[in-house]
Order: sequence, then structure tokens, then C-alpha cells
Amino acid sequence: ASGFASMGPDGGIPIGIGEAGVEAIDLIRAGPHALVGGTTGSGKSELLRALALGWAAAHPPSAAQLLFVDFKGGATFARLTDLPHAIGLVTDLDPVVAHRAVRSLRAELRHRERVLTEAGLRDMREQPGLLPRLLVLVDEFATLIETFPELHAVFSDVAARGRSLGVHLVLCTQHPASVVRDAIAANCPVRLSFRVTEAASGGVLGDRARELVAAPPGRALLLDEHGTRPLQVAVVDDDDITRVIEQWREHPVGVSTWCAPLPDRLDPDDLSSIDISSDDGSESGVRGRGIDSIAFGMLDDPDQRRRRRALWSPPRDGALAVLGASRSGRTTLLATLASGVPERARALVLPSAVPEAWQVLERLGVRPPQATLLVCDGLDLLLACAGDRANEVLARWDAAVRGLRARGGAAVASLGAASASGSLLAGRFESRVVLRCADADEHAIGGAPRALFDRAAPPGRGWWRDLQVQVAVGEHPLPAPEPATAPLWQPDNDRDAIVITSRVAQVADTVMASHLPHRTVLDVSQVGAVSVDPHGSVATAPRVMIASPSEWQAAWSLLTAARTSMPIVLYAVGESDVRGLLGQREVLPPVDAERGECWLAEPGRPIVRATWQTVIADIEDIDENEASSTGDD
Repeated sequence: ASGFASMGPDGGIPIGIGEAGVEAIDLIRAGPHALVGGTTGSGKSELLRALALGWAAAHPPSAAQLLFVDFKGGATFARLTDLPHAIGLVTDLDPVVAHRAVRSLRAELRHRERVLTEAGLRDMREQPGLLPRLLVLVDEFATLIETFPELHAVFSDVAARGRSLGVHLVLCTQHPASVVRDAIAANCPVRLSFRVTEAASGGVLGDRARELVAAPPGRALLLDEHGTRPLQVAVVDDDDITRVIEQWREHPVGVSTWCAPLPDRLDPDDLSSIDISSDDGSESGVRGRGIDSIAFGMLDDPDQRRRRRALWSPPRDGALAVLGASRSGRTTLLATLASGVPERARALVLPSAVPEAWQVLERLGVRPPQATLLVCDGLDLLLACAGDRANEVLARWDAAVRGLRARGGAAVASLGAASASGSLLAGRFESRVVLRCADADEHAIGGAPRALFDRAAPPGRGWWRDLQVQVAVGEHPLPAPEPATAPLWQPDNDRDAIVITSRVAQVADTVMASHLPHRTVLDVSQVGAVSVDPHGSVATAPRVMIASPSEWQAAWSLLTAARTSMPIVLYAVGESDVRGLLGQREVLPPVDAERGECWLAEPGRPIVRATWQTVIADIEDIDENEASSTGDD
């Protein structure tokens, strides 16, 4: 390539030596685009390097730019990215960057159209220097299109409109005829064919390509406005690149055609720097008495070559599901949304324990508050813990969400793998944010582009409404869950009580050790001899009658008589025992016996969840004894 740098733009871009001397390609007059074919190792990549260096040597950075697209790993354009004309290198090593950069080309075309329209021009050649010309060099175009089939439309658009807008394509691939569609090929009058195989001959230059079956590396046939002729492509070395870099050292560098990648971390203050006129019509805040929208992150919009605020608008988007693997930023997103609710609204976090969540959801379903955001961190885990009650918990979730939305509220829940949450997502969550998933399959099932799966994505990076988003880290952590403790129960001093439990000895010892004043504890052997006053009056000291489900089954007459006048506590027993002994047909609220929770059946009232203070004290004593016995462990 030595000696080519002195050639000006009128001579085109020098690329090698032919029979008549230096051969050049004039993409401005003879182009606007070029198509290059040839086998691996035939010299295609070296041609791109020569084109890049010749382009940079002939034009100042303010007048000409270079965009490199290398789907062979990025080695083709080594050191050429140091040229001041270079505005970016796109490789297959980072599919997300590659996809957004190529999509940005369409935005670049729109920008150039606006500039020409404002200047009253139809073609850049009418006013040279109005905009810098852009040369896009693509190595392994076939691999690019196989990875992102939808980008063929982008290149077709560039090929059709590039001439008047000053954008030029040079597309290299092994088999152009099988990859490059007519919409692109028709706009590539400049063609080069390197060595080809017998089977692939006829692709770029028809039957003449057979002449190159045994050609050495770098030997090519060039077709342009002057006809078809052979040439040997020049080899570019580091000294050539250094000379061109030095040539333009005092000139300003090129400006990228797309925004910088999203930051790995985003603070809420960073959202204020985004022009809200780029939002999609929703305004953050309260419209009337409901939650209209909440800003939660930054969107990368390559088609518009801009950044936007990510807005969740419940009236428009409905309930929101947050999908992602562990440590992908699910809880961070929930905290950001909770922090972003307007002043006249509030966030309510659902407890993770099934009994407490059940209680909160039932209350919301009956009496939904105004303008409330219901937040559930791990709805799939809550349902898994619910076991056989999962459908009942889910029914209460649905009822609560309907009630909240009717009063200007909203709901958001984080889930794990999309493949395991299909029944949850279908018809229940109208929108979703897909954060980093475990693999590409989960990424695609969640609704994000499969080819753009990024295993190394930082926490909070994901996809929202077909655009990449970085979630802002909220000012506050996720609030504590809504308290939903069961009411305490203690035996009355003037009434007998029945206890049905599978832990008879433990409960009896606990009650006796509690030193309840004037209380008689009857064990299993004494229950059968008890007589019950139908009015519930106590002749002597109030009694606590404790027996197992099977023992109470044997004392059926006593239990039947006692149900009309005594409270019945059911502790550490199954639902089947409750139904069998009390004839209960209604759905029972879940309880956690290990936390001292029980079912309480008061005469004439529905069975409710309660907490037995005496049993709680015993459990806490056991925990303290176990902790003291383990020492520092």
C-alpha cells in the first residue's frame, strides 16, 4: 500500500496493481456500493484493509468516516480503528453492540435526509462537504445476516438510499449469490471476485469467476464502469496505517453514528438528564387519583439514535412481570418501581410467607385501597411454597389485582425462569421486563431476541418493549412487607377451651408450665369423663381439654356438645382433620404451626387463622435453648 496515500479523491480508492498500473475503486462516481466474493484466505479481508486505508488517506476525518463490521472476530481491522476516521468496530464477539450499531444505520439515513431537506437538496453531490461520507466495510456479510436475519432489510434500505445520502457499502462474503438478495445486489455495480471453488463459480462475475479457481491469494477480477480486469490487491502493514494516522493528527476525529452503549450502573439522577420529549406519550406521576406511569430505567433506541426513559404505564401496559436469573437485578427493579410511585400513591410489598400473603391478598380483594402498587418479590416461589394451595393463592392474587386496578393501582411481580412460569404469565401479566436469564432458551421464551442473549450482562440490564434497558438503582431498598400477623389467642378465664393437636404431650406440658391462674389442664385419659354445660358455664376452674384428632374422634359426643359453647383450637393438624372433626367445607386460611399459628373456631363464627401466645413462648424458649447450646457456632 506504500505510495497510495498521495492519491486524491478524483482517482478513487487505490486497492492494488493491475495491467495498466495502480487500480482504484471510485464508489462516489461508479458505486455507490461494492460486492466482494471469494473463498476463505483468498484476500477479501486484505481488500477491505486497503479500501479503508485508501479512503482515510484521500479524505480528512471531517469529510469521510469509516465503520467496520467484522463477523470473523475483529482481527481484520486491527490497528485501522486507530484512524481518526473510524467511528466504530462491530464484531460478532458482542452481538448486542453489533445489532444496535447496524440498526443505527437506518437512523443515520433519516438524519442525513433531514439535513438535505433543510438545505433544500436532493443529493449530497449538490453540496460537497455538507455531511461526511460514510464507508461501511462488512467482512463475512453472510454470517451477519444468518445471525440477524432482520438486518437484511436495514442493508437493503442503505443500499437503496445510500447514493444520494453519502453512505457506501462494501460487502464481503464467500457466496454472495446465495446470501445477497437482489434488492442489495442491484445497487452494487462495483464487483470483485477472488479465488472461488468450482461449485461456487458464477456468483459475482458469472462464468469469468472460473478464471480464479487456482489464483493466488490477493488475485481478483474487478468489474466497474470501465469493464472487467484482473488485479493484485495491495497488502497493508502497520507502517502504512501509522503514516495516515500522522497525516491527520491535527484534524478532529469522526463522530459516532450511534449513542454510546448503556452504562453498567444507572442512578435515578441519570434519568433526569434524558430529554423527556423522547418518551412515548406517558408522563410520570398521578393523573386523577391513580398511578399513571413510573420511570425505572434508560432505554437504548438505536432506530432513533437516542436514549429514552423506560416508563411503565399501568393503564397502558397492565400488570408487569420481571423475569430473570439469580442476581440479575429483579429485586433492584422492584425497589426502583416502589421508590418511584407518586406522592399520592403508595407501594405495598407482599409478604413471602404463605399465611401472611394469603391474609394480605384476601384483604386487598375485599377492600382494595386507592392508588396502591402491589409488589411481590418472587411470586413463583410463593406459589411453590403454597403447594396444594397454589391455585387458591393465585385466585386471591388475581382478585386483589383486579380490585387495585379498578381503583387506580397496579401490580408487579418478579418471577424466575420463563419456562417454568408460563401459566403465570399467560393472560395475567400484560407486559414484562426480561433481565439476564440462565441461557439463550430462557431469554427467548421470556420474549427477548434470542440472538442477543448476553450471559455477561450486568445486573439490571434487560429488555423492555423490544428495546434494551438498564434499570436504575433506586434511592431506597425494597420496603418491608406488609405486616399480616395473626391475632393472638389465649384461653378465657371464664370459659373452657378445646385443643385438637398432634402434639398432645408438648402442648399439655406447655400449658401447665405457663402457670395460668385457676386453670385445669385435662390430658388424654381425662377427656372422655368430661361433662359439658350446654350454656358454656364453668362450675369450677376453667378447663383446657387437649387430645389428638383420633382421640377427639372417639369422644365425638363431647366434641359435638362443646362446639356450641367453647372455642376450639386446632394446632399442628391437617386440613383433613379439621374437615372431618368440624365438618368444615369452606377454604381454610393457611397457618404455620412452627410459628405458633393455629386455626381458631369460635362458636357460630368461621374458622380463622390465629396465633397461640403460649405455644409461641414455648417455641421461642426452645429456640433460645438450642442457640445457647451451640455456642459461637
